[in-house]
Amino acid sequence: FQQLITDFGHTSNLIASSKLYEKAQNAQAVASELDVILITDQSFYNALEAQATVKVAEQTVDTRQTTDQQITELTRNKLRSTLDLAFADEDLAQAKLLLLDAQTQYNKDLNALTAVLGFDRPVLYSLVDNHSDISLPPPDADELVQMALRQRPDLVALDYDQQAATKYGRAQREQLLPTISTLG
Repeated sequence: FQQLITDFGHTSNLIASSKLYEKAQNAQAVASELDVILITDQSFYNALEAQATVKVAEQTVDTRQTTDQQITELTRNKLRSTLDLAFADEDLAQAKLLLLDAQTQYNKDLNALTAVLGFDRPVLYSLVDNHSDISLPPPDADELVQMALRQRPDLVALDYDQQAATKYGRAQREQLLPTISTLG
């Protein structure tokens, strides 16, 4: 039989290096997952903002339509000039153009959300913003920065990669040392 007594840390450093590389890969997987969640959240809130913009644009068109109708009646009754009617028509046309732009942006943001969610065809959503689970952050910004730096999985992965490379370097250096084993 043959029994290895010591290789002066070569094997243990290789094992430690492999375990640290595994932790780094797991941290990278968590970082990728969080990136997907961030992109999904950004797409959702962009679509939600565009939806609110469409509602405001529709209200603006309704208001300017009513104003245009009133000025049209006043112009027919010779209480307003045709210049006022032209301004009202211009305002209405501008509101309709803004509504069209808002609807285009809303459709674009919905398509982006659909793509992020992995659907291959357009899907209509009813977007609802839930404010019930929002909590206020701590007042100390430095504490938030330190917490963010500690919890960033990409930085954790880089730290594990650095530690693994250090262990691997030690293992390579210790490979030059002799090994002591018994033979019986």
